[in-house]
Amino acid sequence: MNLLDIQTETSKPLPQVLAETLLLRLNTELAARARAHTQSYADFWDNALVTPDQILEAMGSRAALWLACAGESVDHIGRLASLVGKSVADFIPQENFAPRRAFVMGDGGRVTLEPPVDGMDLHGRPL
Repeated sequence: MNLLDIQTETSKPLPQVLAETLLLRLNTELAARARAHTQSYADFWDNALVTPDQILEAMGSRAALWLACAGESVDHIGRLASLVGKSVADFIPQENFAPRRAFVMGDGGRVTLEPPVDGMDLHGRPL
């Protein structure tokens, strides 16, 4: 005998539970991708201890691959967003994916940045 009669929700059928799980995972994974891209962008452009130029130099011949992967990340998020009539900017603000300085492709996978325009620092931020 129970002290209180507690009404519990009827269990959902397994197909419904799995369908909801799979559909919810789309949102979770897209949000995780957007967070990862935003964090990588901040690590590259906003690090207080090193400049983006120093990071690219340290990447050496892997810099072009890193840059291509970053571009693919944004493009993939954009393609997923377009499936529901949205754009990449609905998931990542443009200021977190647009380059602040132009990339220059070098030999052997090396990448550099064009010098900052007048009034901007090495991180591409206004002075």
